[in-house]
Amino acid sequence: MRVKLNKIIILGSIFCGFLGISAEAKEQICGSLSTFVYMQNANPPKIGCLYAYNPYDRMNPLTLRVKQVLNGGILVSADAVYYGNYFENPKTIFIQTSKQFVDEQLMRDKEIVKYTGVYDYVTVLGARKRVYKFYRYGKYEIEKNVDTSSLENYGFVEPKVTQQKIINNKEKNEKQIKTTEVDEYFKSLKSAENEFINTADQKPSKRNDLKFRKFLFTYWNTIENINENTNDGINQLSFEDANGTDSYNDWSTRAKNLTKHYENNGVSVAFNEGYFYATVKTDYLTSFYKYLTPAYKKWLNFEGKIETEAGIQDNCNNKLYEIVKEGKDYYNE
Repeated sequence: MRVKLNKIIILGSIFCGFLGISAEAKEQICGSLSTFVYMQNANPPKIGCLYAYNPYDRMNPLTLRVKQVLNGGILVSADAVYYGNYFENPKTIFIQTSKQFVDEQLMRDKEIVKYTGVYDYVTVLGARKRVYKFYRYGKYEIEKNVDTSSLENYGFVEPKVTQQKIINNKEKNEKQIKTTEVDEYFKSLKSAENEFINTADQKPSKRNDLKFRKFLFTYWNTIENINENTNDGINQLSFEDANGTDSYNDWSTRAKNLTKHYENNGVSVAFNEGYFYATVKTDYLTSFYKYLTPAYKKWLNFEGKIETEAGIQDNCNNKLYEIVKEGKDYYNE
């Protein structure tokens, strides 16, 4: 009887153990790592507390930078390169990680770290320092240990409703590819290109020169419309870059694909001071030169350069504006 009772107790313990493991609560994120580093009056961390770092969070876009790579991890602090001395007395912390970093590297990836205690090190000047120590979670540890709702709240995963919406939109787009406003402009440009080529004289002529002048009106208007009148494409990428993109890698991939798409349609894409803009694709325009007279080609000179205080700059856009908008041509000179 006693043996039987012992078996029941043991089996009950094992069963309860399984229940305990399956019902074990996942870890919650306590707060923002950026806020902890930047705010000198932030509450001290608690052992085992998780902190999230999301450089693309529009509500808290503070970025962190690696100060120094040490054995077994990195020293991290505020991004002084960008913010300078705007924040007083930001903290320096140590993050234990096997991920590869270099000194002064901006931390661009989302991270989750756990507070584990303190870390002592000696500076290059021989001073002893003690800082808060954190352990960086890998992808598997995040998926296995961190509560999903916490990940949603800190922008690491999309809410389930949003995820389903993304899936539905993807399936919808696969069935029916939407024509964007930009593609409509490219259609008009292609139509004008075909009209010129199909009606042009096979040998250079002044008649071709005048037809090309007409084509340039469409080309210039295409560039103007892309830059001013569209809410997708390069304008959307510029907006995301200025306001903090949710995913830098996704943004970068879309920027490369968009640039290639525009180039394939005869328009170059430039990026300057945080903005994308459409501009003249010189080799596309000069491909028409076989139809034009030598005098007109010389006057067009799309490859001309201008010298400014900032150095030598491409004059393509200025030249095209002069040709199309001001009504000048070599016939009238």
